Amino acid sequence: MRIDESIAMDNSYNLIMGRPFSDKEEARYFVHNPNEPVSVETVKRLYNFYKSERAWGRCIKLQTLLAKLTYYNGIKRLSKNNS
Repeated sequence: MRIDESIAMDNSYNLIMGRPFSDKEEARYFVHNPNEPVSVETVKRLYNFYKSERAWGRCIKLQTLLAKLTYYNGIKRLSKNNS
């Protein structure tokens, strides 16, 4: 069975955004490791995919998440330096 990249993108997006997804076999495919925290690189990859698909609503949500992750990572890095 060949899995379309859009299925993995949709599954990752739904999981990251806390949305329910299907119990079908396709729901087992992701573009990231669902057992680890989401990375900035994963969010950028999803953003670029949905930008090419012109899914602007998803792009806005991903940019908001990207800003939060960037801020959180910066704070985390600063707190390590000041310890």
